[in-house]
Amino acid sequence: SLPSVATKLWFVSDGSISFGSSTEFHAGGGEFISAGFDSSNGKFLVVYKKTSDNNLHSKVGTVSGTSISFGSEVAVDTTGTAGGSTVTFDSTNNKIVVSYVVGSNFYAKVGTISGTDISYGNRATIRTANVSEISSAFDTDSSRVIVVYRDQDGSNAGTAQVGTVSGTGISFNSQTVFESSATSHTSISYIGSNKVFIGFRHGTDSGKGIIGTLNTATDPFITFGSVADFDSNDVRYVSSVYHSDADKVIVFYQDNT
Repeated sequence: SLPSVATKLWFVSDGSISFGSSTEFHAGGGEFISAGFDSSNGKFLVVYKKTSDNNLHSKVGTVSGTSISFGSEVAVDTTGTAGGSTVTFDSTNNKIVVSYVVGSNFYAKVGTISGTDISYGNRATIRTANVSEISSAFDTDSSRVIVVYRDQDGSNAGTAQVGTVSGTGISFNSQTVFESSATSHTSISYIGSNKVFIGFRHGTDSGKGIIGTLNTATDPFITFGSVADFDSNDVRYVSSVYHSDADKVIVFYQDNT
């Protein structure tokens, strides 16, 4: 039988962490799991590829005390074999944005959570190409979604695009390259003041980071500073988070040396 996919609720107190019991959200096999939190509804969304049909599906989760419960499964896209996905919350419009790969295309849908259910608007095309290593963030200053990815049809360059939500739809500006050399393991975090941090693996030799600044006056709405090393060794599985109190970005990764 296929393994189930599950989640755990965890609690932080005085510098320590504890976990509740695991909760299964899909009994069959699943992969490419991503999640985001809708602060307007106090709900979270988990998105996953089902092994049984290779399509992308989702469920709304509710936390109560030390337990988690899930609503009914809702398909995100059933038109082809799904790849990776990334979820971010647009706090201006109170919408969930799911960006995802199906076949050789990169798409996005806007989701509206109501109770324990979610409905999706029409699919928008971000990029008609083979992409991977996707990540997304929301800039609360400019009210824009930013997606980053490895453009496999563009020499594996690190690429970004800015999206604007309107109603239940989303549109994207032109793509812009933040690193022309081969990139992978990309991760993006909003860091305030119209800026985002992108961490990534550069070729096969180092971990690097770059700051992007949103400017909604001119397409493609984002410009980038200089690339800086955070580790000169070969790195993998980059993940980043912004600590707003300390005004610092924390980067997690595997040192592959």
